[in-house]
Amino acid sequence: MIETDNTTVCFSIANAKAKYHQRKAIDLILQIEEENGWTLTISHIAGKQNKEADELSRTSMAGNYQIRKEMLEEVLKDWQEEITVNLFATRNNAKYNRYYTLGIDKKAKGWDSVRVSWWEEFALIHPPIPIISRVIRKIIEEKAQGIMIVPNWPGQIWWTELKEITVREKELGESEKVLEMGSKMKKRNLKVPPGRILA
Repeated sequence: MIETDNTTVCFSIANAKAKYHQRKAIDLILQIEEENGWTLTISHIAGKQNKEADELSRTSMAGNYQIRKEMLEEVLKDWQEEITVNLFATRNNAKYNRYYTLGIDKKAKGWDSVRVSWWEEFALIHPPIPIISRVIRKIIEEKAQGIMIVPNWPGQIWWTELKEITVREKELGESEKVLEMGSKMKKRNLKVPPGRILA
């Protein structure tokens, strides 16, 4: 069963017809169907019923959202911890005066959060989704400590390693209630990562 919210794709696969730039993809799908002895059915999903996929296609994968201040304060109070540095922050979303960015920012302590030492810090670590695996490796290598903010996505390649390094965990709730969008996200009609968020 193939489900799509794109009526052109639905028509193209169902009728084995497509414009040149889609032809290779359609041919490959039909070849896989034939090689495996499958009979594929394709159906159109209305946009209203396709919320999760629609959100994923509009998800901002990096940087222009932040944990809401009150959510972070609740975690810090519950765990009786104090943050010494904010990693992967921007000037607009930094929660602390000491912060490192991924880009150049004159007010930041430095840039490229992954290259600096985290050894003697208790960091707020809220990395862009594409580098979560790299961040976990850095935590393991440096025996770093802190609070990491990540989506609750058990199917991700980094999930097992994340669980292995987790000392304590708190589910914060649905992303729309936990994360705050930045102005660039609003202008581009992007969404925060779907699902629940963990600290």
